[in-house]
Amino acid sequence: MKKTKFRIRVKPEGFIWNLHYLSKIVLPAIFLVCLMHFHIHAQTISKQVRGTVISSDDNLGMPGVNVLERGTTNGTVTDLNGSFSLTVGENAILIISFIGYQSQELTIGNQDVLNVTLSPNMSQLEEVVVVGYGAVRKSDLTGAVSSISAKDFNQGANSTVEQLIQGRVAGARVIANSGDPGAGLSISIRGASSINAGTSPLFVIDGLPIANEQTIVGTGQGVPGTRAPRSPLNTLNPSDILSIEVLKDASATAIYGARGANGVVLITTKQGESGKSTITYDSYFGVQNSANRLRVLSAPEYQQVVNGIIDAGGGNESERIGEIANDGLGTDWQDLIFRDNAIIQNHTIGFSGGNERTRYFTSINYQDQEGVIRGSRFQRYSTKLNLNTKATDKLTFGANLNMAYTKDQTAPTGYAINENGGLLYNSINYDPTLPIHDGAGNFTRSDFLTVENPVALASGITNFSNAYQMFGTLFGEYAVNDDLMLKVNLGGDARFQRRDVYVDQQTQRGAALGGQATIINGFQTNYLAEFTATYDKKFEEHSVNILGGVMDQEFTTVRSNQSSFNFSNDITKTDNIGLGDRETYLMGSDKFKNRLISFLGRINYAYRDKFLLTSTFRADGSSRFGQNNKFGFFPSVAGGWKLTEEEFLKGQEFMSSLKFRLSWGRTGNQEISNFQSLNTFGSGAAAVFNDGMVVTLNPARLANP
Repeated sequence: MKKTKFRIRVKPEGFIWNLHYLSKIVLPAIFLVCLMHFHIHAQTISKQVRGTVISSDDNLGMPGVNVLERGTTNGTVTDLNGSFSLTVGENAILIISFIGYQSQELTIGNQDVLNVTLSPNMSQLEEVVVVGYGAVRKSDLTGAVSSISAKDFNQGANSTVEQLIQGRVAGARVIANSGDPGAGLSISIRGASSINAGTSPLFVIDGLPIANEQTIVGTGQGVPGTRAPRSPLNTLNPSDILSIEVLKDASATAIYGARGANGVVLITTKQGESGKSTITYDSYFGVQNSANRLRVLSAPEYQQVVNGIIDAGGGNESERIGEIANDGLGTDWQDLIFRDNAIIQNHTIGFSGGNERTRYFTSINYQDQEGVIRGSRFQRYSTKLNLNTKATDKLTFGANLNMAYTKDQTAPTGYAINENGGLLYNSINYDPTLPIHDGAGNFTRSDFLTVENPVALASGITNFSNAYQMFGTLFGEYAVNDDLMLKVNLGGDARFQRRDVYVDQQTQRGAALGGQATIINGFQTNYLAEFTATYDKKFEEHSVNILGGVMDQEFTTVRSNQSSFNFSNDITKTDNIGLGDRETYLMGSDKFKNRLISFLGRINYAYRDKFLLTSTFRADGSSRFGQNNKFGFFPSVAGGWKLTEEEFLKGQEFMSSLKFRLSWGRTGNQEISNFQSLNTFGSGAAAVFNDGMVVTLNPARLANP
């Protein structure tokens, strides 16, 4: 699969607001300014300078280096070979700069050709790692945290966030349970920690913890179930991600308390950079094919085996196979359900830039992935906006917003067997001696097998869903002084999804019930309100960072479903579910919510930048906990010793860093069902009172305090 990437840099100068205003006032003003600008430059710009910028690391040319004439907006960037050419003033001074390298200022004088060598800026290369509710230098970490940036992500066609880190993080096991496009991946960090509660890590996107629950559940009447639910992260464009941090041990995850037992995945998306405006286009296109197919009996081999069993007295003579379809070649059912050269493509256009006050990043994404199984496809349309503006020297506002629409077409590839089997099961178990259609043009049905004709199953089941999601955060930061920072973070997540399923009458299961229609709706909301205060102080050989905060988060889910059978025809499918037999109407709905109120604190202390101590505490009150144990308390402590900062190891060259760490922490897992501490009721058997049928209620679950 080939991935191509293009980058274009632009410098926007303004926008046209009113054609009349433009023609009467703006154009003459621009013309006058241009004349003045041309007159000034005609006097001062007098020479062209060429040059090459190389890196001191490998002596190779550096592309994308900024070359700017000091005091002006006149500048350029180096090409792929590190070369540049710029027309400048006679006594110009050039500023050569690149992120992660020490900038240089060069006086041109009489030089026409410049050769510049940039050296790494070690202070900038001291990597900063995002941790819970803050960031620290990687060298100062005391917990087990893995950090990977965009350059370390898995390259190629990645539909979901999980695919970016598959095989990239020690201790994180990422497994694809299904090859369906858009299907979720199973992630376990340092193994599964529970047998009756959730085992997935907590995902936090730009400071917003998201729900791992599915918006809708179920595959619809007559459709095999699946072990690979869709990923709740598949609405996030992987190209928008800047870095991913995985918190693994208890001392690192205790700051997330009752949701930290399975690890925490922190996702940070891209931000704009001040001083430049860029347009980027990121695209890839590829094809997919099944890597292997199961070896099964050919039609003549199948005939030989079945007839041999009958000859040996093991079957009925009526089951003997005579003529084989397709001139004795039979039918390769696997070949019919697999799609050759399934297309996958992704296109992202990004805009970023800013100045010393405001920075922005926005992107528009389209992804289309056909599955290698016929009838499966995943499409995503998404847009993102990250905005950060410094209103005053002390007050900063920002927003991280995402919107997405996905259309997910699902093939009936379930794990059931026999008459309820899915496409893969049916394709390896159906009679290979039969044709696709019988003499009347209908799909062939075996007289001896309950397994469905695979082609009938693939073409006879319509199963698709439309999902809409908007999530993000709004934040404000106020610097009380150089040491104390206050922050308010408000977040929200709203998802709506609808699944339409229809099993038509050309299938065995649809014919038996006159067609089956199902509609499933789900709506989820999640709001977050948190307030934190951070005190950061350095004095002499000591440095301390103190964090305190309080937060409130609530999740609400509303679901409904309806289905009916026995349609006069298959034309309307789920578009008019009321055309089914009223006696077959089924419906249901539910609504549930859970809420988490938390208090947290953390102290980071360092002595001589060599001895490190981190202590955290979090108290979580969850509506899922019992009345007698409503709050959980989650402390942790960790220490670190940078051995490479000791005199006896300074100056050595065989290791860049050696650190001894020791930690202890307690985490919790609130990913249990709602209402377990309460008595719940559900519908019971119908009863007759006064010659009328009455719906009854039965206890569904006894309270577990």
